[in-house]
Amino acid sequence: MVVDPRDLELDPASQAELEEDRTAKANLKILRDYAGRTGQAAPRRIVLRFLASPVEIIGEDGRIAALQVERNELVVDANGALRSKGTGQLETIQAGLVLRSIGYRTVPIEGVPFDPATSTINNVAGQVVHPNTGEVVRGEYVVGWAKRGPTGLIGNNKPDSAATVEAMLADLPVLQRLGDGHRDPSRVEALLRERGVDFVTFRDWQVLDRYEIAAGRAQGRPRVKLTSVPEMMEVIRAGR
Repeated sequence: MVVDPRDLELDPASQAELEEDRTAKANLKILRDYAGRTGQAAPRRIVLRFLASPVEIIGEDGRIAALQVERNELVVDANGALRSKGTGQLETIQAGLVLRSIGYRTVPIEGVPFDPATSTINNVAGQVVHPNTGEVVRGEYVVGWAKRGPTGLIGNNKPDSAATVEAMLADLPVLQRLGDGHRDPSRVEALLRERGVDFVTFRDWQVLDRYEIAAGRAQGRPRVKLTSVPEMMEVIRAGR
């Protein structure tokens, strides 16, 4: 495992953020241990690169030949969050295989406040807000990468979603008093049927759940997951 110690030098903003994140502290300790190792001899190496973004895949005779990356620097955005910014410094890495695992970019939804710079829906603690006035958009909430950008793992998503649910529960009495009639589940279902949308209910999910568990039991496994929507819908429709 190869880590460049220069990549682990923290600026004041990064240091401040680190103090509030126990997981990041533990990760940094492990990475510094790797960076301090010398004289390693092994037939294969894993080189961890930080503050770098892929900008171009270079091909040759129909095959991948190299990957061009751009060096980044960390900057503090208008909301006080750390963001990476390209420096224009490029490097070419010879490569025969490229695996992509960098998350996705949230796309805007018509009528919902959206920040194109961060590809997130404008929000405070999961509650959607207007980007110019900061006014809360009542009854609209966001969670996951659409809330904070494509970062984090399950350990980040669980408390993140809990914070959004807390905002929803806090708003529930207000929403109930509004009584505008648009929150009746039967009206939602009627609208979906009117538009020809084949939606999935909890009972439908139970059909899929039983199918996956039965398929797993036949192989001595907890379940066999179906991984494509058409396959899932085929099972659900057969079980309705």
